[in-house]
Amino acid sequence: MDEQINNEKIFKELAVFNAAAAIIIANRPLLDWESLTLEVNVLTDAPAIGPTTIPLHEHPRYELSFMHIGEMKYVCDNRTITINRDNRRFFFMAPTVLHHRFTNSPLSVITGFQFHLHPVDDFGSNFIARLPQLLQKNGYCFESGENFASFLPLLRQEIMQQRPFWREKAKLLIQLFLTSFFQHYFADELKILKASDQVNLNSRNTHLIETIKTVIELHINRPSSLEDIAGDMGISVRQLDRIFRKTMPMSLGQYIIQRKIESAKKMLQLDKMLVKDAAQALGYKDTSYFCRLFRKATGCSPLQFVQSNNMDIHHKRPESK
Repeated sequence: MDEQINNEKIFKELAVFNAAAAIIIANRPLLDWESLTLEVNVLTDAPAIGPTTIPLHEHPRYELSFMHIGEMKYVCDNRTITINRDNRRFFFMAPTVLHHRFTNSPLSVITGFQFHLHPVDDFGSNFIARLPQLLQKNGYCFESGENFASFLPLLRQEIMQQRPFWREKAKLLIQLFLTSFFQHYFADELKILKASDQVNLNSRNTHLIETIKTVIELHINRPSSLEDIAGDMGISVRQLDRIFRKTMPMSLGQYIIQRKIESAKKMLQLDKMLVKDAAQALGYKDTSYFCRLFRKATGCSPLQFVQSNNMDIHHKRPESK
């Protein structure tokens, strides 16, 4: 009877934890590292009254699990990995790895993260390509130290007490834990990959920047957005801007405006275009906005630029204010 009452209490606490966890990751806390981003999709306590066996299956995301109560045995690649609160082990598995798990303990509760990893640059792509091999080589088992062991009690404390700002503190704990985990176990691997890629990095970046500049020139006379340019490159706007900032002393948006102003000068000075026509040719429907950009970039208005270059402006119509 006492055991039944105790189990009911545990299951009520698990329900509170899982409901709160769903709230915490509703916005999918994103960890933005130098070469990777990590997107948390699932955080859950999964109870099982033993003996239980979960048949062979796979997940579309990375899984990082540890035990809250009892003991669990994972079987994958003909290996058996035992995790419990005493041995303080983590089970860490890449997506689409076939596995099954079982337990003989009366009650087991496994706490698990599921998440996606996204590359930000070549280093991140190389690391993600290597990670499944690293996990397999390590037997999907990682030993936990005191710092990692203290994470779960702190997280549960914030969730169960629900003091002011508990959601924010819980998110920070999750981010700190996952960052510390990757820093502890995989920082050396990332350093090795960076060192091996550094030789060709400058030449790759130079080639990529020249390609970006070429695409920008193709868009210079169109009302194109950064999304349009990134789409032509086959990468995200975020990746595009990161690559550009690493090599150039300005943002991508600033560079595009600079190139448009240079083209505008040519149109006004050599092609003798009207200010309104030059603005429209460069994709600016609002002539006044174009004039403000021009003044900010050059220190003078388009009309003043024309006058300062001794051009015959009598045929020009008044500049739009």
